[in-house]
Amino acid sequence: MICVQVKCHPYYPTGSENEGEDELQFEDVGLKVTYVEEKESNVHYTARLFYVTDTEVQTVIIVT
Repeated sequence: MICVQVKCHPYYPTGSENEGEDELQFEDVGLKVTYVEEKESNVHYTARLFYVTDTEVQTVIIVT
């Protein structure tokens, strides 16, 4: 029997270009996180750009 355990639930979308989701909805806190782009800055880290939307008032914040 093979058992797969999730070590950490996703808290940001990885993007469809990376075989993931473009958007995650957190209805309990009224937020939507949308993946925009990803840039590999160097071998040590990757920079990602997201839009975080407050779904109650439709305010968008850009997060890098």
